[in-house]
Parts: sequence; structure tokens; C-alpha cells
Amino acid sequence: MGHIIIGTAGHIDHGKSLLVKALTGTDPDRLPEEQQRHITIDLGFAFLDDVAAIIDVPGHERFVHNMVAGAATIDYAMLIVAADDGIMPQTQEHLDILRFLGIEQGAVVITKADLVEDAWLELVREQIAEVTANTFLQEAPVHVVDSVSGRGISQLRNFLLGEMPALQRKGDRGFFRLPIDRVFQMKGHGTIVTGTVLSGKVSVEDRLELLPQRREVRVRGLQMHGQSQASLSMGQRAAINLGGVDRQLLERGDVLATPDYMVPSQRLRAKISLLKHVSPLRNRQRVRVHIGTQEIMARVLLLVPDGAFVDFTLDVPTAASRLDRFVLRSYSPMVTIGGGVVVEVSPPQIMKRNRIAEMEVSLSLSEASGQDFIRIFLDKRAPYGATLTELTQVSGFGSESVTLWLTNLVAHQAVVTLGERYLSAASLKQIRQQILDTLAEFHRQKPEFPNMEWAELRQAALPGIPENLLALILRTLLDDGKVKLEGSGIRLSSHRAMLATEREALAERLLALIQNSGFRPPPVADIAKTLDVSSNEMVKMLGLLVKQGRLVRLEPELFFHPTVFEAAVSKLRSEIAARGGVTVGNITALLDSSRKYVVPFLEYTDKVGVTRREGDQRIAGS
Repeated sequence: MGHIIIGTAGHIDHGKSLLVKALTGTDPDRLPEEQQRHITIDLGFAFLDDVAAIIDVPGHERFVHNMVAGAATIDYAMLIVAADDGIMPQTQEHLDILRFLGIEQGAVVITKADLVEDAWLELVREQIAEVTANTFLQEAPVHVVDSVSGRGISQLRNFLLGEMPALQRKGDRGFFRLPIDRVFQMKGHGTIVTGTVLSGKVSVEDRLELLPQRREVRVRGLQMHGQSQASLSMGQRAAINLGGVDRQLLERGDVLATPDYMVPSQRLRAKISLLKHVSPLRNRQRVRVHIGTQEIMARVLLLVPDGAFVDFTLDVPTAASRLDRFVLRSYSPMVTIGGGVVVEVSPPQIMKRNRIAEMEVSLSLSEASGQDFIRIFLDKRAPYGATLTELTQVSGFGSESVTLWLTNLVAHQAVVTLGERYLSAASLKQIRQQILDTLAEFHRQKPEFPNMEWAELRQAALPGIPENLLALILRTLLDDGKVKLEGSGIRLSSHRAMLATEREALAERLLALIQNSGFRPPPVADIAKTLDVSSNEMVKMLGLLVKQGRLVRLEPELFFHPTVFEAAVSKLRSEIAARGGVTVGNITALLDSSRKYVVPFLEYTDKVGVTRREGDQRIAGS
């Protein structure tokens, strides 16, 4: 079964580590320096039978960053207060940190009870009641213990063992995720990392992604509580033996996750709240963001006047996800000033011209959950839609949940599927109309052109749209009879290319001249001279007639009338059928032409599959 993760919290020298040892038999202070100085510096770990894992955190103000790294993955908090000291500065700071991290379950433990009188204990209880008022510990049980004499230890242990199975863990996101809190090398095994499985499941031989490095690693082995395991799941403490990565490439704060579910980012949009005594944040202020097991320096961009909505620009990338909670500490002095929750990872830049609209979208996303989040994101953030992978990344949930939400949205006709992309129905409607409007304007300005080139349409109407998505949307318009596709061009179904009267007269004369020339069409310069038209005008007219399908172009200055060209292709097919194969000389005689025209003609028929060249001969193509 998965463990509940219990975390200690409290001021230095209030007996946190000694209490953990009394409860579990394991000394969480593993470092020689910790044992010599009797002070917790880094995170310590112990197991309470097979029910819970305990993360012991340092209480000294210099090591609050280590405390946050441990508290970030706990389900249940034990706020520890020494009877002889009462509430102290780090007691309050640790309680604030637990609140900002969204911890909702816990108990208060008064340690060193044998050092004070009962009357003093009552004063400490009153202090605790005052400090925990209006927090998640307001109604929490208060246990009185002494780890040296053993007073109250068995009762606290029995309470925890009875309490843990009924506790609710934080929600599973539907994919594996583990923030690394320790990295070390073990002889004969290689690189080992430890952490709490926040979500999902991992098995031996799984391939995972190391973030923010975006490096694939292999799970060579798994351990929990010193025992090898085939797999581990949400809520369990894990030691993972990794293959494919050197120890020097990892550090506390990195994340292991199912590949493609998380994207490293240096920009986060978040909702924050500050402690009452803290001055409001300033634009460009330097802060410390503690998220997961990572501490990152960042700059603040205020998005709303009261500072409750901000963008963080991080000094280094982080593997964060929507709905992740974090703690804010000031740059100097290093004290806790607030905390919050991630609303968007890698959000769009906010510019003056779109500030109000952008903030409305962000606020809507921050208040939405599940299916509503997907609907709003597709409608407001993804005009060209998104793939399932992209939607899992922005939502912070696994493919199973996102697929269910999308299925419901499709059923209610709020979302449509095109290939591998999902679009809001409103976006699809708008894109289709943009295409139709662009084509109508093109036809209005250039009525003589039969269609608009595909690339030109994309550039004019939807420059950022993926080509495959544009093709799928054009297919919907084609199926609805709105447009016609012609080669590399597209037109409205109602459009017919029309030349002005005088230009049409010129076109008719030009077409007659080329048709009467048979398979020996004259050069462009000669055509222009015969028709008394400038060379530039003639080039434009020839190009236009090719677009209209009224001429066939084989080379930049080689044009045939369609009837002549089609007759030539027909003769070629018949000759090949009769002979089995033909040469350039055969076709030159057949068409009463010359190599100057026949060679380009045969190269073209090779290209389109009418013929296939074998040595000096052409045979039937595919």
C-alpha cells in the first residue's frame, strides 16, 4: 500500500529528530555533522511501520530552504513545540509554510514535557491555540510527550497508526511524478535518487524523463524502506537506481516524470497571498520561489494592482505543473513572505495592447477546473487547437482524465476533432470564415485569376496555422461545397475567372496562335511581336492563362494549347502500346516536331507517370 507522508515542523532544538527516533527507532540525522552537533541540517527519513514515512526537517532559520523541500511532499504535518520554549520564530514560519503548501491535515506535539510543570504546559497550550487559530491545525489534537522518558510516545504512535489509514492523500494527477530530494552514488549500483511519489506509478525498467534537463533515463531498480520493489505508487517513499545518467547531472529540485507530461519553463503565472505584516511586492523585485524540492531565484511582474496575480521570470528552468503550490521567501533577509499556486506554465507574454483581455483569460483559467479548464484553454489560448499531449501538459493531468473531459466536450459540440488536434467549435467556425473571407477578397481584387495559391492563402489568412490542420479545415469546406481545390490552388465554389473584354480578346488571339502552331509553338518574344504586345504584358497573360488551365507550361518559355498537348499524349500512349517502347526520334516524327519540344514533353510525361524511361526508350508508366 502507499504510505502517508508525515512531516515534522517546528523551531530548532524543539526535539523533532528525537521524537522521530522515539516513534520509529530510526535516527533521521544521518550526516556525521548532524550527529556531532546535535542539529538537523538536511532532510531525514524514517518509517512508521508499513503505514507512514516520516520526513524530518531542520528547524534552524538558515536551513528553511531544506525544510520547504521536505514539506512540499507531505500529506500530514506534526507541528512540534518544546514545552520549555513555547512558540518560537520558526514555529510560526514553519506553520506559515505548511499553510502556503496547502497542507490540510495534522497534529500538534508538545515535546520535553518532563522539563516543565503542568501549569506551564497549560500556558503553552494557550499559546498554541492562539497561533493555530484560523489554520488547518485549529481543531487538531494536541499530544504531550517526552522523548527521553517515553512519556506519551506510545499513545502518539498508536494515534498516528490509527489515524493514517483513514487520511486522504493529495489527488493523483494520472502520471508518474517524483521531485528529487536526495542524489548519491552507490558503489556497484551507480546513481541513486530518492523522493516521494507525488503521482502515478513507476516500475523497474520504465523509461522516465529527467527534468528540467529533458533527458531520458531508465529505472534499473526500486527500493522502499530498504526493500527492493517491482513497482511503487503515489504516496510511497522511493529510492530509484537510474541508468543512462551521471550523478553530476542531477541535483535536489530535479523531477522524474512520465515522458512528455511536463515541460520545463522559466515563466510561471500564479495567484499569490502574502503574510499580513509583509510589504506589497514591487515590479522586478527579486524573490525566492520554493516549488517542489527546488529553490529558484525569480523576478516578479505584477499583473493586477493588489499584487495577487503575478508572473515569475525564473533564473533557471523548473519542472512545474499547473496547480502546484509554492512558498515565497524574500531575497534578503531570507524570510518567508507568502506563497501561492501555479495557474499557468509558460503563459503568453502580456503586452499593453492585450493586457485586459489576457488577464481576463488568465483569471478564468485560474478559477476553472477539469473540463472547464480544457474548454476555456481551447477557446481562448489555442486558436489552432492542441493535441492530447499538449493538453495534458497545460492542464497538469494525465491523458485518461483529459481524454474523458474532451469526450464530454465533443459530445456537447463545444470541441471538434481534426486529425490529432482538438479545436473549440468557435475557433473552427472563425477559421473557416477567415478562409472564405480571404478568398472572396482575393477574387474581388483579381477576378481574372481562377484560384488562390494554397501558400498565399495561408500567409494572408492564417500565417501561424500548421499546414496539416489547414488541409483538414479546407477539407471540411470542400465537403460542404464551399470551395473547390484545383492543383495547388483553391477558390470559392461560386467563382469563375473572368477577363476584362479587351483582355479576353487578346487571350483568344493568343490561344488561337499557339493552337495553330501545333507542336512547334513560337517563342514568347515572337508571340508578343506578332500580337503587338509588350514582352511584360505577354508574360503576365501567359501566366494567367496557365493558372486558368487554358495553356500548358512545360518550361519557363514553352507553352502548348491543351488540345494539342492532350492529342500528343494520346498519340504517345498509342505508339507505346503498339511498339512496346519509343525513342525521342520516334515521337519527333510522330508529332512532326523537333527535339527542342519533344525532349521537355517526354521529361514531363516521365514526371507525371505517363511514361518511364529505360535507357534511350520510353515505356508505359504507372
